[in-house]
Amino acid sequence: MPISNKLTRTLPLVSLLALAPAIVVMQAAPPREPVVGVVDVIRVIEQYPKYIELSKQLAAMRNDYGSGIDALTKQLDEMRVSIPLMVAGSEDRIDKEHEYSQLARHHDHLGKKLAARLKQVDLRNTLTVYEDLDYAIARVAEKRGITLVLTKQNVPRANPSVAELDEITLQRYVQGYDRRQVWHASKELDLTDDLIKFMMTPLPERTKPSTPKK
Repeated sequence: MPISNKLTRTLPLVSLLALAPAIVVMQAAPPREPVVGVVDVIRVIEQYPKYIELSKQLAAMRNDYGSGIDALTKQLDEMRVSIPLMVAGSEDRIDKEHEYSQLARHHDHLGKKLAARLKQVDLRNTLTVYEDLDYAIARVAEKRGITLVLTKQNVPRANPSVAELDEITLQRYVQGYDRRQVWHASKELDLTDDLIKFMMTPLPERTKPSTPKK
């Protein structure tokens, strides 16, 4: 058989091979539609045992620091009353005024130092809870077949009426609505209760955020 005839008979096969990727694409299953779930993050965190314990520890630390600052404040208050009663220009008064000045500087420095320490602890606690929440949401969503999770935030009805609210309370309500991602979700989409139950059991220690296996 002439070579030209062989090439002619081969061409349809070559063309078919070239079209194969396109055929596979056309026959592939359509992309999966996202399955949406919602979570009331605030309610989950408020019931999370680790968050409750960390909050108690932070409150105890704040009380301890506050007691030290309060003692210094009381001492300064007493000195502010007693110093003016002393003889002006006397050595005792000069010494007391110097002592007061040093104590006031120490009070301000300690207050700023303790406030910074409390803020750092609070931020560390918050990040710890958020990382746990991130892990738990991924696990619960995977189990429920959810592919997209949004934050649900309940904003209670204004009480008393809107017309009676002060400016600060009005701002809180408005900010609550401003932060809303979900305005309505049916009960079957809500992962909140399942997530609360999941996080009642201590979560595994992790060195980095984990994601569900695919």
